Amino acid sequence: MRAITHISFSLLTLGLVSSFTKLPLSLEIIITASLSSLLPDIDTTKSTIGKVLKPVSSFLDTKFGHRTITHSLLACVFLAIISLPLLFLKTNYYQALQIGYFSHLLIDCINKTGIPFFYPNNTFFVFPSSPKWRIEVGSLGEYILCGLIILATFGIWYLNGIGFRSWLSGLLASPELAVKEYRTHANKYKMSVKVKGFYILSQKEVNNQVFEIIDSESDKTLIVKNKNNKLITIGENPNNTIQAHKMVIIKDKSIKIKTEPFKFAGQPLGLMFDYIDENTFISGTVEANERPKYLKMDLKPFETGEFESIKVSAGLSEYDSKLELKNATLKQLKPLKKLGITGELVSRKVF
Repeated sequence: MRAITHISFSLLTLGLVSSFTKLPLSLEIIITASLSSLLPDIDTTKSTIGKVLKPVSSFLDTKFGHRTITHSLLACVFLAIISLPLLFLKTNYYQALQIGYFSHLLIDCINKTGIPFFYPNNTFFVFPSSPKWRIEVGSLGEYILCGLIILATFGIWYLNGIGFRSWLSGLLASPELAVKEYRTHANKYKMSVKVKGFYILSQKEVNNQVFEIIDSESDKTLIVKNKNNKLITIGENPNNTIQAHKMVIIKDKSIKIKTEPFKFAGQPLGLMFDYIDENTFISGTVEANERPKYLKMDLKPFETGEFESIKVSAGLSEYDSKLELKNATLKQLKPLKKLGITGELVSRKVF
């Protein structure tokens, strides 16, 4: 194949790998993979890299011939070993080097002759099996293939720009994928979710309604805010407020999240009120020096279907309670400001 075809295919391969890994598509990585995709053709003086490194290419061409040792698994292993020092640079050059090189071997399999992947074994690997479907170097077929590769590369890199999982989640509208999508970007973006489903209790239909996401309760459930500023749950679980058939994540804007721990050793819960506001959510589990039945009297009852962000249960003794908070607000906690607690709570505020 021509140099342009190898470079294009290496970038397509790089984009595919990046879609499923954390490999960044930086300029340095792109250049590394592109140059590496030309390396196998160093065994001929007619190639682009062979002309640049003619003494090396001339030796390899005379000693082994074109498409022999440099187009084999043996060469891949050799490259992987000699480039090991790149790993100490704490960059992704090493991975890009291997991806570029191996992409060259893959695309050369569709040439008329293929490659001897297990050289010195002279069995040549080709694809497809019928010679009439394989492509001759420099032919019209190669340029058509190169054009298709470039188009596919633009598509894959576009998906990388918006997030491959985001695209897949939006395409399938899967509730489970939507929750995973939220969890992936929860610390970077303020997000909403568009939902189709129904309220479990009333059976009222929810048709493409948008809710602001506050948090995730599990890997299949989102905690969202409804139009009355109450927290409810949405997902596939039948115990949720809304059972969703389809969910699509909407990224609203970039955010910053500030978290702060608060440790208590018998002090009143209200001590933290000077450091939080109505846009802060409190989570954690603490012990309270009050009986559960009295705490429940102080708390405003949660409405049917509302997410229970404050749970009270029996503590270590009959005079104590266990207080579990999950995205509780300042307004919800104010009735408990004089309550002495022991343990740690964490505040979370989104900017």
